[in-house]
Amino acid sequence: MNPIVPHLQAFIDDRVNLWENELLTIQTEMKEERDREKERRRLNMVNQVQFQCLNCSAFICRSDDIKCIMGVHHIITDPDADERLRLERDAPYFVEPEGLEYGGQVYCANVSCQLKLGVICTFFKYKYIDFPLISLKAFRVVNPDGTGKSYKVWKNVPCKIADFTFDDLRDV
Repeated sequence: MNPIVPHLQAFIDDRVNLWENELLTIQTEMKEERDREKERRRLNMVNQVQFQCLNCSAFICRSDDIKCIMGVHHIITDPDADERLRLERDAPYFVEPEGLEYGGQVYCANVSCQLKLGVICTFFKYKYIDFPLISLKAFRVVNPDGTGKSYKVWKNVPCKIADFTFDDLRDV
């Protein structure tokens, strides 16, 4: 039994190295595939898209009018969007320490539609300003060529959404 142990140990050590090499090869292939997908997505980005109501296809805003807060929430900063939206204020149901509170509902202004598009986000730390915080699932994203699609997550939208800055807050 003792003469077999060194041969068995060498066999096991060789197989471990084969497995590690195979695992490393698979990981590098997957990383290259993710990089290709990321580059393809970057090349297919368009400068500006339209956001329409998913229910009635009424124009709501352009991608330039949408800003991202804290990397997750997306608000409409266009003052003319209030004509295309109906805001129903309510008591805040959630307050964040960064100076944001959420309360109320945002609906499509089309009388025959009235689809819920999101909630109201209020900045109370610097100014009391209400912004419509939108839910992507309630919108149809229309490319400049006229083709439209609905998305569930913001990272799949074919345009770049700018971050909200304090300069944007001064402009409003």
